Formats: sequence, C-alpha cells, structure tokens
Amino acid sequence: MPPSTSPLPPPTPTERLRRMSRWMRGLIAAGALILVAVPAVFWSAEPAVLQKAAAELLPHSAAPIPITITPEVRLRILPVVAINVAVGLYALLQLWHLFGAYGRGVVFGPQASSCLRRLAWALMATALLRPLTQTVVVVMLTWHNPPGQRQLVIGLSWEDYLCLVFGGLLLAMSWAMVEARRLEQENAAFV
Repeated sequence: MPPSTSPLPPPTPTERLRRMSRWMRGLIAAGALILVAVPAVFWSAEPAVLQKAAAELLPHSAAPIPITITPEVRLRILPVVAINVAVGLYALLQLWHLFGAYGRGVVFGPQASSCLRRLAWALMATALLRPLTQTVVVVMLTWHNPPGQRQLVIGLSWEDYLCLVFGGLLLAMSWAMVEARRLEQENAAFV
C-alpha cells in the first residue's frame, strides 16, 4: 500500500506576499533592462527604420512630411529621451524597494508609504513629460524642413491620463497609510 501523503497546507498570506515580491522584483529588473535597451537600439537603427517609426508621431496628411535624421539630430534627441528613461527607472527603483520591504514582511511601515508616494510622483511626472518630450522630438525631427513643413505636435493619450489618475491614487494611498499608522500609534498610547 503506498504511503499516504497529506496535502500541503496552503501558503499563508505572508508567504504568498514574499513569493509575489520575488516575482515582481524579477519583472522590475527585466523592465529596467528593457527600458534602457529599447531606446538605445531604436535610436541607433538605420535612418530608414527611424523615418518609418517617426512618421507615426506626425499627424496624417495628404503629403508626407519629410523627417531629417542625422547624427546631430540623434544627439539632440538623446537627452530628451533620457529624461523619460530616467523617470521610468526612478519609478521602477521605488517599486524595487517597495517589493523588497514586502518580501521582508514589512507592509505598512514608513518605507512602504514613502516608496508609494515617490512612485506616485514619478507616474504623474511621466504623464506630463511623455507628451512634452514627444512634442520636442517631433520638432527636432522636422527642424531642418523648409518653412511650412515643420511640425509642432502636441498629443495626449489615454495612457497619459491613466498614469496621472493612478499616480493620484497611489499618492492618496500613501497618505492614507501614514494616517493609519499615526492613528494606530495614537490608539496604542491609550492602552
């Protein structure tokens, strides 16, 4: 007769949070690598590839707008793109620290609320910076065109709106965590 095996007990919420934190930190590390690599690969691509991709940033018109991609233009676009990458890396760093705290079992500590607050500000900055940097890139790509063919494109997307709203949500949650911790300490002092 085979030995009886008792089913393993289900993981506790703390164990599940630790396991999820490890997975999330892996995803965050992969995201950071992708966030740095994709713009570097994209802006070092052949001019024909860049022109086709950059044309998607321009409004559709009857006559195609010429785009100038020279080494000088690429060099000028680099710091603009780097700003978005830096803000994205900062947001991912806050998530890294947050899930590090969760992995240690610290859920409502000051570090968690600070990470959430900084993440919130990074998301809201992304929502504002992305349309601005896209505008600057389009201006730079059409700067060498003759008058009448230069473009100034200002676009807002649903993703920008969602980034702003979720940033506000996380900011409110971080403040609520601080207030809950303060009330808990105040109540503990009465006992």
